[in-house]
Amino acid sequence: MKQLFFASVCLLTLLSCGRDEAEMQSENHVKAASSKYEKQKDPFAKLDGDVYVYRHYSNSMMKHWYGSGYAPVGQHDWSYEGVAFKTSNTPTTLYGLAVYFNPNNLDCVIATNQYERTSLEATGYVFREAIGWDAGGTQNGAVPVYKYYRSSKNGHFYTKNLSELGWGGNGWTYEGIAFYAY
Repeated sequence: MKQLFFASVCLLTLLSCGRDEAEMQSENHVKAASSKYEKQKDPFAKLDGDVYVYRHYSNSMMKHWYGSGYAPVGQHDWSYEGVAFKTSNTPTTLYGLAVYFNPNNLDCVIATNQYERTSLEATGYVFREAIGWDAGGTQNGAVPVYKYYRSSKNGHFYTKNLSELGWGGNGWTYEGIAFYAY
């Protein structure tokens, strides 16, 4: 009887300490993505032509993901929402636009300058990819890309359409014009 009880306790201990396979795959995917992008010397050097940045949404996480060529991280039923905006491959500023993500909560942020990059990295965000340059204003048909933040979900949102979220509301805080794109 004591042996059966001991075996049951050991088995329950092992089972309760384990992580499910989806969690481990997601963690491995994040680690692989981070190490892959940390090794790139100058990710902007390989941009050809205009850069299309796509928007994805996870209903389960209530977050958006932005990127030009890489699928969103994790297995959270990301649905494709289309082209969010298009950036230029022609340098207009010292630092190009860069996508960063937080591996703990999958918040996706687009950094526009070195200060933002340094701040994001200091708080655990990981560089994901280069997505071109700010168009530098409304010349040549460029439009503002508006930035929002929702603290309840720790998530960022970017859109060219001001009427999509207006000046904020429903938990979203308007943070201003992030950059200009097409």
